[in-house]
Amino acid sequence: MKNLFTSLFVLLVTLTNAQIIDIDKPETYFPAGFGNLKLGISVQDFHKIMDTTKMERNATSAFTFIQFSKLNPGNNIASMQLKFDSPQQGVNANRPLYEATFEFTDKDLADKFVSEKFTGQYRITEKAEKEWFLSTTKDYWMIVRKSGTTITLAAMMNGTEWGFE
Repeated sequence: MKNLFTSLFVLLVTLTNAQIIDIDKPETYFPAGFGNLKLGISVQDFHKIMDTTKMERNATSAFTFIQFSKLNPGNNIASMQLKFDSPQQGVNANRPLYEATFEFTDKDLADKFVSEKFTGQYRITEKAEKEWFLSTTKDYWMIVRKSGTTITLAAMMNGTEWGFE
């Protein structure tokens, strides 16, 4: 049944969404000013490109993820939260970034960001005023959720809370 759901989901997304996100080009889906930060980057590489000493680290859910947060990271963003997976049963041993949430300073900036970055069909859900399922150049899909001033970008990687397992 799970394989049937996954197949139907993939078919639906393929038929309704022509936009493909190149994960290795974060400027196409992340706000400007975050350099080499991208979905899928390992926590080790993240420590090399961002100064985590100036970020809040939340490990209360360390069994499932480690989260880094920062207030006012720049470029009209009030806060950001980044989730890195914890390896479980050998899945995602490199602890990849699988979710990034950006809270913009106002709704118009958030609206402008999604309208410039995500051109495919979207749907309205109980969790988001706009939600996109996008193909990527990797072996996972990406989901984008916009609610008010908040944008969440999530890699639907196996082994994460967004995966299909």
